[in-house]
Amino acid sequence: MEYIAKQFTPQLEQHIHTVERSMQELLKSIYAQYKEAFEKKGMELSVGVIREGENPFQPGYHATIHVGILEKDEFLDGLFIPVWHCVRTF
Repeated sequence: MEYIAKQFTPQLEQHIHTVERSMQELLKSIYAQYKEAFEKKGMELSVGVIREGENPFQPGYHATIHVGILEKDEFLDGLFIPVWHCVRTF
């Protein structure tokens, strides 16, 4: 979904932060559920919400869900799912 600058409201900003927090909580739950299964196979599950920037309405800000698998501290594979990113286009 795309928004234009006129649609950048405090309600939208709150919604973005709410979605980021709910994703973080969901990822904690997934991690707790699957941590041991990965450890039994000598692997580590890595999950989290990665945020860059301070203001969701400033270009360069983005929030991404990260799910990855590590084996012996080596990154095997990962998935990055964008939640929100802000760009300026002309």
